[in-house]
Amino acid sequence: MPEARSFLSQAYRLYSSFIGLLIQPAPILTDPEARQQSRLLLALLITFQVLGGVILLFEAWTHPSALDDFDYLLTLGIWLAGFGLYVWARRGHINGPATILIALLFVLFAVAPYTPDSLTSLPFYIVIPLFMTALFFPIRWTIQIMVLALVVPTVLALTSPLTEVSGQRTLINDALFVLPIGCMLLVYLRHRGAIERIRRAALQEAYDRALASEAELEQRVEERTRALREARQRYYALFEQTHDAVFILDLEGRHLETNSRATDMLGYSAAELNDLTALDLSAEVELSEQVHARLLAGEQVPLFERLFRRKDGRLLPVEINVELVRDLDGRPLHIQSVARDISERKQIEAELRASHADLDHFFTLALDLLCIADTDGHFVKVNKAWESILGYSVEELRGRRFLDFVHPDDLQATLDTIARLVAQQPVFNFTNRYRASDGGYRYIEWRSYPVGKRIYAAARDITERIQAEEALRQGEERLNLTLQSTQAGTWEWNVQTGETLFNDRWAEIVGYTLAELTPISIQTWIDLVHPEDLQTSNRLLEKHFAGESALYECEVRMKHKAGHWVWIWDRGKVMEWTEDHRPLRMFGTHIDVTARKEAERHAFELALEKERVHLLSQFIQKASHEFRTPLSIINSNVFLMGYPGEPETLQGRITAIKDQVRRMTRLVETLLMMSKLESGTAIELAQVDMAALIDGVCQRMVSQYGYTPLLRYDIPPDLPSLMGNAEYLQAAIQQILDNAYRFTPAGGTITVTAGTITGYLWLDVQDTGPGIAEADLPRIFETFWRQDEAHTTPGLGLGLPIAQKIIATHGGTLQVRSAIGQGTTIRIILPMPK
Repeated sequence: MPEARSFLSQAYRLYSSFIGLLIQPAPILTDPEARQQSRLLLALLITFQVLGGVILLFEAWTHPSALDDFDYLLTLGIWLAGFGLYVWARRGHINGPATILIALLFVLFAVAPYTPDSLTSLPFYIVIPLFMTALFFPIRWTIQIMVLALVVPTVLALTSPLTEVSGQRTLINDALFVLPIGCMLLVYLRHRGAIERIRRAALQEAYDRALASEAELEQRVEERTRALREARQRYYALFEQTHDAVFILDLEGRHLETNSRATDMLGYSAAELNDLTALDLSAEVELSEQVHARLLAGEQVPLFERLFRRKDGRLLPVEINVELVRDLDGRPLHIQSVARDISERKQIEAELRASHADLDHFFTLALDLLCIADTDGHFVKVNKAWESILGYSVEELRGRRFLDFVHPDDLQATLDTIARLVAQQPVFNFTNRYRASDGGYRYIEWRSYPVGKRIYAAARDITERIQAEEALRQGEERLNLTLQSTQAGTWEWNVQTGETLFNDRWAEIVGYTLAELTPISIQTWIDLVHPEDLQTSNRLLEKHFAGESALYECEVRMKHKAGHWVWIWDRGKVMEWTEDHRPLRMFGTHIDVTARKEAERHAFELALEKERVHLLSQFIQKASHEFRTPLSIINSNVFLMGYPGEPETLQGRITAIKDQVRRMTRLVETLLMMSKLESGTAIELAQVDMAALIDGVCQRMVSQYGYTPLLRYDIPPDLPSLMGNAEYLQAAIQQILDNAYRFTPAGGTITVTAGTITGYLWLDVQDTGPGIAEADLPRIFETFWRQDEAHTTPGLGLGLPIAQKIIATHGGTLQVRSAIGQGTTIRIILPMPK
């Protein structure tokens, strides 16, 4: 038994919890009575659904044939509509679902096919709708439903009397109709009791609140009275102790009461002030009268400044706050005026104005960009520098959004910076780009300080610096690429201290690592350089230090770790000087040019060998030709001498042989002289009397060639002596005269003159021969070259080349002037001793 009771108790609690959940009002309903009505409506809807379901099932069981009747289907539809009403009521609605439920009950019980034809159905038409209306609506609605419930069955009874379905009533039928009425009655009684309790509780609560409010009101009246007394005391304390002068005047402007500060400020006693009006104190009477009239007209007068006249006659600037005091009905009572001495403030303002004028002057003339902006992003004030840097006028920028000028890529960073300024954090060295009036952008660096909603900023145009930094970065990048591509070592030298820095490539060129060369100084370089090249390097360094060369450049040999020498192209420049213009810091590069030097050496040797072979071949060809002609003549004459002939003919042949032998002898001697000159062997120098030497050569030429052509020479006896080799100089002059004799016709003239010009001695040999074509002049000093290619003119083609070589050996030059038909002039120029 205990177990059964426990089970039943637990089942009842579960049933109660389930029913409580189904009839729980919506959270939006807070009024207790509304929540009670919602709970009742939900319970009725659940009951409606349960009973309706039982009735439908009972009808289907007892009268299966009625399932197809219209009445049954209508009743089923009404029963299903009850679910929608339940969902609607769960959302907190009461009147709507209740109204529809009443209508559905009315329709349901009015047309139910199993309703008996006696008065048993009358309670459904009267009691149930009446109860439902009484539960949810006012009494007048209940009366209207009662009338409707009486009319409808009467109409139905007159038109179509109802008959029992089965012809007899059953106990179950009566129970189905009587049970709802009993349930409704119980529900009605319980609901009305609950509503009454709720209303009584509300009335009690309202009564309790009224009692509490009354006590609170009494307490507040008492506190207010005490507060008024305290406020009056504070008012009078404030009236007397305030630093400002307080005047209470009647509506005519006469003083009713003044505080002690007023007497101190104006120099009057309280009694004297009471005998004066506000106009008597004002030094600007007309303006004071206007203020008085505005007050009496009901106008609110804002704070204003006025000049008061003290008792001693001095003017006192004051700031006045005046108002018209009214009673509770709004009628004017008196005028209250508070005056503050602002003479000190006026003085400070004057000083500030002067100071601001100076600041404005600096603000206007500053070369940097200065501006005042607000945190909403607008320019408030800018200086003239904006015009020169960005091209906008001050008027164009004032009030504009500065974000409109910011480069789109810098906009987010600028917004983040503004957020920091809004948070009252200063910002330093912030850079963004601003659009100039020409459409380009300038880099601007900012320093900004926030003060409330104001931003005070100074900025500088750093476009050139950014461009220079970018150019420097690109230059460094190009330099690194260049160093990498050229495999150059770099060095940095403090000329004054000897401190030196090398890169890894510098050490790698000579086979070391930087760690192996540590400690590094200029001595490291000196120890590795070839001693012969070190002197050359020092000489070139001194020239660079003295400003004689823009760069230091030198090719030196350096000792490789492996023991061989490597050629280095060493270049550098002094980039920093001391105050007394001594070299301080020098930068340079090392480039390994060993391969190039080897290539140049091999190329030079190859070219030298080719030139030697070419010259030898040319020389052999030309020399063989020169030898071949006299040998041919000798051979022919020797052959002819084998035939008998006249003695004169034989003698002529012998003479021809002798001439050709002499020619060959001259050729051999000339070749020997050319060989000596080409060998580079130093010649012995001595004092040479040039006048005697020239005179002797001219006499020998006359004795050799005679007076055809005529040789004229007039040598100054005071011609200075030279340091030279007399044999060689005589040979050079003789070669030139020999050329002149060969090309000058029999009736022509050869003229030899000499003289001096500043530092030089000159000798001219002028002939009246056929001259030399301009195209042939560059070739006259070539070995074995002749003007006639057939070599019919006597000569060897070596005279002028030998003469030029001899003169060049003595430091002189040989000049030729000639033209076809105008003869030729050859000038020898030799330097005189200093």
